[in-house]
Amino acid sequence: MLVRLGAGLIAASCLLWVVLLLVPLVPGSVAQRAARGGVIFLSAEILWWVGVAMIGREAWRVVRSQGWRRLPGALWQLLRHGRAT
Repeated sequence: MLVRLGAGLIAASCLLWVVLLLVPLVPGSVAQRAARGGVIFLSAEILWWVGVAMIGREAWRVVRSQGWRRLPGALWQLLRHGRAT
């Protein structure tokens, strides 16, 4: 469950980075656009690191039990089925 939530947070962070690119096109003063951009930037970073922390615990457990080579497949199984094989 935490892996899915973490992956969702990372995806939301990536979406915010795309939105950040569109901030200069939004009407408003320079100060307003800078404030919006700053809030979006901080939100994207916070979501990214919280998502990485959530996935990281499970990823480290998989690395210790199965090794680095099995990590991508095990994380994919967690995302799809909620459990690693």
